[in-house]
Amino acid sequence: MIKAGMRLTLESGHRESTLQQTYRCKVVEFTEDVIYISYPLNEETQRSAFLLKGTKLLATFIGYDQNVYAFSTEVTGREIKGMPVVKLFYPGYKKLKSIQRRNFFRVPLTVKAVIESEQEQQDVMEIMTKNISAGGIAGSFHHSLLFNEKDSVVVRLSLPNCKGASILN
Repeated sequence: MIKAGMRLTLESGHRESTLQQTYRCKVVEFTEDVIYISYPLNEETQRSAFLLKGTKLLATFIGYDQNVYAFSTEVTGREIKGMPVVKLFYPGYKKLKSIQRRNFFRVPLTVKAVIESEQEQQDVMEIMTKNISAGGIAGSFHHSLLFNEKDSVVVRLSLPNCKGASILN
């Protein structure tokens, strides 16, 4: 899953904290429980970062399957491997967590939705939703689209145990 030359993103501190720092680096060498990385570059200052032994980090990378994976790690030391490198603890591939890259979490929801055109033509289409998020709705339908890309539409969801329809623009 992790290979030499792969890019890692490291985060220190908590995401809610103003002390949180983000670094990028490359994997130089990899063993069963150690990852040797190039000296990390602070993404804010664009300068090399000196991470102290014992610094706890969250490491993320994009796997060959294009999914994003994360794991907790810690700086365990420094060595020279043809160049100065930082040693990170690697918990093993079984401890990798696949993370969602979306800004909004998607919730699986299958309900009927009616899409109506706001233009004068009065086109109406019914679909079944697959999931919903703050960023939009994914759905499936069995006929061609009646709307163009820039058309304004009203979406009415039929929510169970709710009186009336909810309207999303």
